[in-house]
Amino acid sequence: MLVNENELKLRDQTIYFDYPIENTISFQDRIFILLKIPTRVPLSHNELNNVHCYTISGDKLWQICPQGLKGREEMKSVPYVGLNLEKNNNLFATDFMGRKFHVDVNDGKIIDMQIV
Repeated sequence: MLVNENELKLRDQTIYFDYPIENTISFQDRIFILLKIPTRVPLSHNELNNVHCYTISGDKLWQICPQGLKGREEMKSVPYVGLNLEKNNNLFATDFMGRKFHVDVNDGKIIDMQIV
């Protein structure tokens, strides 16, 4: 795997994103990707949900999905700025508002959120 700005080069395929790649994490047969969203761009679905998951062969599995976090429907959405895989293979995405989101590695849905 090789990252060059907004390109993710895999064995037989190159995947292009609209924004530069900030971080990648490899886990088993998956690659989690955090895109760097520039300031002063209109924030639509793709900018607000800037965490993706692909297989090592280049198949897209999911894009992060904030829906379903009970009691948090009123939360303001902002792009994610951090991504890490912690012990017990828990994936977390953080935003610049200090919120840490536990992400399901299988489908990209938010499991839980805490303020850090």
